[in-house]
Formats: sequence, structure tokens, C-alpha cells
Amino acid sequence: MASSMYALALQLEQELNKISSKKGHVVFRTLKGETKFVFQFEKNHTKGLVIQLLKNEEDLAFVTTIEKKCRLERAIHQSELDLRWLSKGIQIRYDTKSVLFDTEIQRMERLGIEVEKLEVLPNILNFTEENIGRSISVTNQYRKFVEQVLALVLKEGNLEKLELVWNKQQKNYYQSFPVFTYNQRTKEVNYVEQEKMLALKDILKYHYYVPNTPAELQISEFEFAKFMERIEATVNVSMQVRIGVQELVSSELSKQNIPFMIEMADKDAVAYTKLIQEIGPKTIQIEFLEMFAEFQFKPTTILVSGLFGIYLSNVLSPLAKRMSVKIKHVDNLPTFNRLTQEERIVSFLNLNGISV
Repeated sequence: MASSMYALALQLEQELNKISSKKGHVVFRTLKGETKFVFQFEKNHTKGLVIQLLKNEEDLAFVTTIEKKCRLERAIHQSELDLRWLSKGIQIRYDTKSVLFDTEIQRMERLGIEVEKLEVLPNILNFTEENIGRSISVTNQYRKFVEQVLALVLKEGNLEKLELVWNKQQKNYYQSFPVFTYNQRTKEVNYVEQEKMLALKDILKYHYYVPNTPAELQISEFEFAKFMERIEATVNVSMQVRIGVQELVSSELSKQNIPFMIEMADKDAVAYTKLIQEIGPKTIQIEFLEMFAEFQFKPTTILVSGLFGIYLSNVLSPLAKRMSVKIKHVDNLPTFNRLTQEERIVSFLNLNGISV
């Protein structure tokens, strides 16, 4: 009987933790040159080991570019939190039992995995562009795919070949990817060459994980007028606005549904924060109006940044134009970046009426 994807994932965790490489990606092609899948992993002290299985070089370029953007931003913790849900393909995380669904744990037990003896278990998530911020169940079709890739990497001798290349690749990790061919009959892999990483601008079908196109105004003139009645003045200030992931949620919420929030800050402090269940254009536009209606003023300029910055700019553009507010995309939002993780948590709790 073939090993289950859970057993293979546990075995691969042990093997990857033995090797010296901290991260690596590789494109697997058939002997005829057809790309079949991409394997990527990273291990660090905060997230532990994360494995990603992708469909093609385009997805690899997307993931590595977003990862690089995270590391260049000052708000590293928040960026990594956002990135945790901005994913593609199959992702395998190793989490404690409290994070996994009971049905997943029961499935592992039925497959003979001694769950009680393990500190962490494979949490196998399937991310799609149609379900931003949500992972869907790994169907039988994808389960076979996961098992195929993990078994290939684990085949005797293959991981050693991959490690040799990964160790040489660390310095230009984001610029190139190694290509291996694999024999579909023997499952043996062999290094072929190092290829230059695709740039996002060179990918014809590429679009940001959330749509990179200007949205239309999603609210009616009547709704707009009602909000504007509450906005009494225009103040010559720049306000920082962001959407991102809120980590202070129950484990039940965080298992599959992303806990988004919309926040606003001036140059000194965070002034507004609210949990939202999704980030569709209409929701964001309404929350934007609600935010300033509550404060009874609108600023002259809105600053946006981060992984969702371009999306936020596109969604708010028609509304901001209607309100005569400028939107400016900047490298970082100073007030949010200045706050420590603990200060952000305290700010969120205080703004939601919870004293600490």
C-alpha cells in the first residue's frame, strides 16, 4: 500500500530538517522538457518548515517575488502574516493539533499515524486565486499530486542531488531556479541547468493575487450621499490606510478563513481598526466611507503600501476621485512600521473597547 500524503509529509519534514539548506526551489520537467511541477521549501525559527507545491514557473516567480518584497519592507512581521495567506498551489505547514480540523486529525489516525506522539502535524492547504484568503480542502485529485511530488523528492538519492544545487543557489535565490529532469518510470532526477527567474512584468498572464485592475464604484449615489452628509470637513493631512491580516482571532477562524482588517493611522498613532470578513471592492469602499464618516472629516491624501497596497489603491481609486482625495502608493507606512508587534496588538484591543 502506498504511503499517504500525511505520512510522506512527516517523512519529508524529518529529511529536510537534516539538510543544511534553509530554503530551496526546483522545477521538475520530464525528459521531453515538459514542466510538471515546482517544489519549494523554507525553514526558519518563526514559521518552522513550510513546503509549497506549484504548477509552473509563473507561480514560482510570483511567490518568490512576494517573499522578497516582504523582506525588503520594514514591517516584517505584518508582511509575513499577510504572506501566510497570500499563497498559491498546495502548501504544507507543520502545526500543532489545535490548528487542524478534527476531521483531518481523524483521517491521519485512520491511516495509522500516531498523532498523540507528534508535536506537530502536517497541515495541507490548497490555495486558489478564486478564493483569496481561503484554503480549500485537498481533493483526491490534488492528494495524488501531493503524493507524487513528495514521493519523488524522497526517493533514495534524489534529495542529496537537490541539496547540492540548493547550497550553491542561496546567493542568487531570487534570480534563478534550478531545473531537474525526472524519469517518469524510474523516478530518478538529474540536474540540467540553472534558469533565470521570470520577472513578473514578463509574464503575460500575470496579475496580482488580488486583481490588479481599477475597480468601479460599487455603491449607489444615494449611499454615497448619505455617507457624505456625515463628513463635515476636509483636513489638509495625509492618512495611512491599509488592509491586512489580523492575528488575534480564534483558531477556528484562522484554520481556513482569513481574518482581514482595515486600519487607518495618522502620523502619530493608529486611529481606526476593524475586522472584515472579505476584501471585495464594495466592502472596502463602504468601510472606507464608514471610517471617515465616523471621524466626520476626509483627508486630502491617502497613503497605501504593503502586499495589498496596489489592490487597495485600485479599489479606492473611483471613490477617492469622487471625494476629491488623492491616493499615493509609498514604500512603507511609517506609523504602522514603527509599532512593535505587541504595540499593534494593544492598539487593536484598545480600539475595539478591550482595556489591557
